[in-house]
Amino acid sequence: MHVLILSQGYPTQINPIRGIFFRDQAEALFKSGVKVGVIAIVPVSVKDLLGRNLFKLGTSSSSINGVVTIVSTYINMPKNPRYCVNMSVSKGLKYFDEYIEKYGKPDIIHVHRYESGLLAIKLKEKHKIPYVVTEHSTLFYRDAIPKIMEPIAKKVFYESSKNLAVSENFAVLLSKKYMISFDYLPNVVNTDNFSHQSLSKPYSNFVFFHAAQLSLKKNQKALQDLLLTV
Repeated sequence: MHVLILSQGYPTQINPIRGIFFRDQAEALFKSGVKVGVIAIVPVSVKDLLGRNLFKLGTSSSSINGVVTIVSTYINMPKNPRYCVNMSVSKGLKYFDEYIEKYGKPDIIHVHRYESGLLAIKLKEKHKIPYVVTEHSTLFYRDAIPKIMEPIAKKVFYESSKNLAVSENFAVLLSKKYMISFDYLPNVVNTDNFSHQSLSKPYSNFVFFHAAQLSLKKNQKALQDLLLTV
C-alpha cells in the first residue's frame, strides 16, 4: 500500500508544531509497513516569520523517519481564505508530478483538513486515485467556516471515498451538518511514551496536568471549572 498525505499544515522551522498530528500519523503508517509520502503546501503568517527571524520561504524535499516529505511554504493572506486553496492546487499539482516521477503513483490519498481537498479532487480526476478525508478543524464546532469555503468543504466531503473526524462528537456534528457519514478516527499517540506504574501507596492529593495552547478555543477555563466540581 502506498499512501500520499496532503495537507496545509506540517512542522517547519517557522512553526515546529503546526500539523504535528499529521506527521505523527505518517510516521506511524510507515512503521506499520505502509509506503508513505507527504505533500504539504503550508501558508505562513508574517507574524511567525518576524517572531522567529526567519525570512526564507520555499520548498524542501527530504525523507524523514522513512516518510518522503515535500513541504512548500508561502505568505498567507488571511483575509482571502480561498487563496490558500488556490495555492494548494497550483503548487500541489506541480509537486505531485515530481513525486510520482521519483516514487511512483500512490494507491490512495489521505487529506488532512478539507482545504487540501480540491487538490485531491484534481488528482482523482486526472489520475483516478481515490482519496479519504480526516477533518480536524475546530472552525466547524464554532460555526466559523467562512461562507466562501462552505461549498468547497461540501464538495470535498461528498467526493471523498471516506470521511473521518478526530472525535466522536465531531463525527456526529459533521454527519448532521453535511448529511453524509463521518466515522471516528482519533489522532495517533505514541504509547511508548506512556506507561502505567502501580503505586505502593495512594497519593493524598490528585494532580491533573493539561498541556495545550493558551487560546480561547482550548477553553482552559471550562476545564478548570469542571475540575473544581470533582
